[in-house]
Amino acid sequence: MKKMSFLLLALLFVVVVVLSGCSSKDSKSKDGEKVTLTYWTQFTESLPESKWINAAVKRFEDSHPNVKVNVVHQTQDPSYFTMFQASSLSKTGPDIVDLWTGLYALRYKQFLEPLNKVLTDEQKGNLIGLQYASDGFDSTKSIYGIPSETQFYMGYYNKKLFEKAGIKDVPKTYEELLEVCKKLKDAGILPIADGGFNGSAYMPFQGFSYFMMNTLSVDDINKLRTGEIALTSQQMVEPLEKWAALYKNGYVNTDAMSTVNANKLFVEGKAAMVFNDGSWDIPQFQEALGVDNVGPFFPPVYNENAPSKGYTVAYPGVMTGVTNYSKHKELSLEFIKSALDPSVMGVMAQEGLVPALKGLSTDLMKNPLQLQLYKILQENKNWPMFDNLIQSEVMSTMTKEFQLVALDQVSPSDALKVIQQAWDSLPAGEKEK
Repeated sequence: MKKMSFLLLALLFVVVVVLSGCSSKDSKSKDGEKVTLTYWTQFTESLPESKWINAAVKRFEDSHPNVKVNVVHQTQDPSYFTMFQASSLSKTGPDIVDLWTGLYALRYKQFLEPLNKVLTDEQKGNLIGLQYASDGFDSTKSIYGIPSETQFYMGYYNKKLFEKAGIKDVPKTYEELLEVCKKLKDAGILPIADGGFNGSAYMPFQGFSYFMMNTLSVDDINKLRTGEIALTSQQMVEPLEKWAALYKNGYVNTDAMSTVNANKLFVEGKAAMVFNDGSWDIPQFQEALGVDNVGPFFPPVYNENAPSKGYTVAYPGVMTGVTNYSKHKELSLEFIKSALDPSVMGVMAQEGLVPALKGLSTDLMKNPLQLQLYKILQENKNWPMFDNLIQSEVMSTMTKEFQLVALDQVSPSDALKVIQQAWDSLPAGEKEK
């Protein structure tokens, strides 16, 4: 009975997926008849990213009066990818689709149409992070999507709490960071709020990325994925030891490994800094603490000769692509071209986000922190979100082991041995360059 129930549920799931993606299949494209393109996205209608989608749809529909773009706001959880794969196997999925960049999207490249001939050389040069929507993370190879928004892994600090503790400047070295944390702690202020944010489980990647910059270049991240650099190497042990010291010294809230709302400590003025966060929380923090009271904080290097000194983690979180089985592939590709128009990409800026396109008017960016981040992008010292480039099984093990390191239950070197074992057990095909 259990087996039969499972089969029935599986059949029902496939039927639902087929129905959800069939609108483009039924549309026509002959002699000006009405055509419907289906666009899948994980962004809910209330999110600012959806304003960019709406602007892209309006511009395209205005120039193509016989075309209707049906935007389907799908689930935000990982089942979205399962749905996309199932519908693509039956060729009943969307015409246009949003996917997370990096390995998340490249897993499904067999269903995506290359965009190399659609994009001009100028567009390829101006799209920030285009390589992470490309085969082998190389934009001279097949390009499977266009990035629209750039997200940063970054931290923030509360200027009033710094002032209360007698701290005048943001720490520029690791030693200064330790001194600042001690001053804050001595003043009765929690130096760093960490843990899960906004209801999500704890992930260490945002803050730890900046510690990796001390020993690794951008190109080295891919070498971690392929095994050319061992996860047990000193290039990983050393930054993990420095990262763990903040927890061992009592500079982080004691429930960091269990809380899912560490952001509340910062929002309520109970913690002076967060560094395991991202640019998506700018509106939340500025609204709670005041625009002038929230400053950006990027964990400083401890190695003056760091190969990635001065870099920031800036990465296009989502790409938009076209399915290669679309019944209206040419129209869908035209939509991609239209969506890159500055009048459309500028909507990202107007909504307070950081566009993934160089050359936009800075007059569109009213938030000073948003403008600062956009200017940082132009420096081309961008470090990718390495958790999007490393195998998911490895990242899952890394999350668990880093928690044990932070709790001082296992040494950094022993934790990395377990993570290396997770990499060793991967199929050979997942380790290829």
